[in-house]
Parts: sequence; structure tokens; C-alpha cells
Amino acid sequence: MTRNPPFALSKWYFDCVAEDGRTFITYLAKLRWKSLSIHYQSLLLHSASEGTQTRFSLRSAPPPSVSGPALLWKSSPLRLEGTWNALEPPVRATILESDVGTIEWHCLQPRATASVRAGKAAAICGLGYAEHLCMTIPPWRLPLKELRWGRFLSATDSLVWIDWRGPYSKQVVFLNGVEVQAESITEQQVVLK
Repeated sequence: MTRNPPFALSKWYFDCVAEDGRTFITYLAKLRWKSLSIHYQSLLLHSASEGTQTRFSLRSAPPPSVSGPALLWKSSPLRLEGTWNALEPPVRATILESDVGTIEWHCLQPRATASVRAGKAAAICGLGYAEHLCMTIPPWRLPLKELRWGRFLSATDSLVWIDWRGPYSKQVVFLNGVEVQAESITEQQVVLK
């Protein structure tokens, strides 16, 4: 792999869902293509009483800090601070490795307890998830026709899946931090072998 490839994308995804249904989803990304560099952050908050609120920024923000099972991320532009404490060990996979580049996926928090505060709103506390994707293949060069990427969390279990289909196919499924095989993955269900 080239030390400084012409294309590089670093994308973080974090979420937290409280018992009462309040939901927090955020992204942090940095894209570099040749001499162009773009930063992006977005936040989605949802509650039954307040509806859905979104914010975004094109300002740079530091990546989260990770110390053992704890992950902390602060974003001044989004006025948020969140902590995720792992209930399971991290998992990772190389999704694609070719002469064009690589896609590396690192799920740092497949299942975590999370607490997130955005602005002056009350903290959202519940189960959470955090992952980091690094990609050096431009999207227009991906051998991809269909992608299903998701996760399910409960108080006792986690299921995380990536189902990549096209000229190149790859399936990655982790149940409670252990890689397993899936019989099928559809829009409606994941059936394990």
C-alpha cells in the first residue's frame, strides 16, 4: 500500500439509544483526495417530545480518545460530549485489500454503555456503538453493487454485520464479539448458520 495514497477517507460513527427511545447518532469524517481536504461532522438527536434535530459542521475536530475500554469524543462545533464504555472487546476486519487500496473496519465498541450530551439538552444514556472505517479506494472504483451494514444491541447481546456484494463479495458477522457465519442477510433479517 502506498504510504500517502491519493485518496483517503477516515469515517467515525457513534450512536446511543436510551431506554425511553431518545436516540443520538453522529459522524466524524475527514476526506483527502489529491490536494483537496474536507472535514465533516454531523449530529442527529431524536426524542418523541422534541422530534428530530440535526446539526452539521465542515470544521475540523480531533478524533476520539481511546483509553482501554473507554472512548471519549468532544466536538465544539456540534456542542457535544460523549463517552462510550465497552461491554465487549473491539472487533476488526479488512473488508477489501487490492492494488487500488484498502478498506479497514474497526469496531471499537460493538456494545457499550454510552452517555452523550449535546448543547444544553439532557444527557442521553443507554446502549451505544462506535466504529471507525479507513478507506484508500475512491468510491467510484469500489467493486460494489449492494451493501448491507448494520448492528443490533441488547442488554445481553450484540450482532454486527457487513454484507458486501458485487464483483467482489465479502461478509463479516460478529455475534457478541465472536466472528460467525450468516446463512443469509436481507433487509428484514440476519439468519446465522
